[in-house]
Amino acid sequence: KTDEALVVARAALAKKDDSPRFLSRVAWIQYHAGHFADARKTYQELLDQFDAETEAEDDRDVLREARLAVSNLDVEAGKLREGEEWLQQVLDEFPDDVSAGNDLGYLWAEQGRHLERARQMIQQARRRRLARLQRPEHPQLARRRQAGNGVSRRIHHHSVSASVQVDHESRCPSA
Repeated sequence: KTDEALVVARAALAKKDDSPRFLSRVAWIQYHAGHFADARKTYQELLDQFDAETEAEDDRDVLREARLAVSNLDVEAGKLREGEEWLQQVLDEFPDDVSAGNDLGYLWAEQGRHLERARQMIQQARRRRLARLQRPEHPQLARRRQAGNGVSRRIHHHSVSASVQVDHESRCPSA
């Protein structure tokens, strides 16, 4: 199915080659299919082609996502400093980005660097995730309410804590 998805994504890109979103779909498919070198190359092409010339909010968000993906790919390849640089670029433009703050905090902590700042970033990311999940308009809570589950704060808090731990474990297999 990956090959079919790539054909469709590349066909869409051919029709609208000035779209960062369409090029990001090609990279996303490569990434999720485990074609990491190809994904890294395509994400880099995306950043090289569109970073300097676009100011549209949606396009900037696509570039933010690309930087996060490249950071992850670099870290997985053992290029920790490069991964760190991509996260710092995200935070330069999006200082409240929860994913970048969390990832950079853990990256620093795992290396024993900037430990106090790392702890603060991780805690801040956790607080922001919790706050976002507790908003009444959050889709997960809305679905639970509609289903009549009557989710209590205690259960919700446990769920959020578990997701934060799983998130950490997925980034830090040795944890």
